[in-house]
Amino acid sequence: MTDEAEVPGPDSKVICEIAGLERCIGLELCEYQVDADPTRGSKGRQFEAFFWGIWKHLGPALSAETALSQCGGMLFFDWGTSPNSRDANLIGEQIIAFLRSRLAELEAEKMCVFRRKLGPKKGGDFDSFPALKRHFKRIGIRKHTVAKGPFLWSYNSAAFVGIVESIVLQRLRDKTGKSNSYDWTGVDEKWLLICAGVGVPSDGAALDSPANLERLRSAEIRQAAANCGFDRVYFWERRSRHYEVLFCGES
Repeated sequence: MTDEAEVPGPDSKVICEIAGLERCIGLELCEYQVDADPTRGSKGRQFEAFFWGIWKHLGPALSAETALSQCGGMLFFDWGTSPNSRDANLIGEQIIAFLRSRLAELEAEKMCVFRRKLGPKKGGDFDSFPALKRHFKRIGIRKHTVAKGPFLWSYNSAAFVGIVESIVLQRLRDKTGKSNSYDWTGVDEKWLLICAGVGVPSDGAALDSPANLERLRSAEIRQAAANCGFDRVYFWERRSRHYEVLFCGES
């Protein structure tokens, strides 16, 4: 007696009504992982680790001074830079020094935004703090008065790469090969759903940008979606809640 290998099927099966008829939909899911560089890893995870490295110095220093402990903030990283863990303590020290230098300017319960560049041919708020100037586009600071700190500090956890046509095409090619070997028994329609921004935030496709929508609607992507063996192909982004129909065959 020999054991036959089990033939894989779609990720899930869903019963729904389409045009008044009950249909069994075989649903295959696929993540749009534009942030996952095979050689350097995820930039989103690199910046997350970088932020917590800064916080190890910044958190205790804020708590140690009453005036500073009343401040919360938002760090806007320049995602074009390369985070270096060796800079984390220096950045924490410079944030503390910057806070002390600007504390008198802060208005109670109002977010005050400081910028690397204030305008054409002008300097910036971080000119005397080279590590801040190198790594941040902006820093927002709010001075609280209604409760005792310490208060929340966070960072811009997503720099949306947007739509990279070659990656969308590769996802479609990958699923074309796999779906041909699936067991579709009992399925009336085969649907493919490509999901963006489900894992690392920077995997978001920024579909609220006309430029990204235009790239997603390219003739090459449309043709690849029509040829990938699915009856319908959707691209959905978690952040914007927008979905795009890449292909819809006859039901």
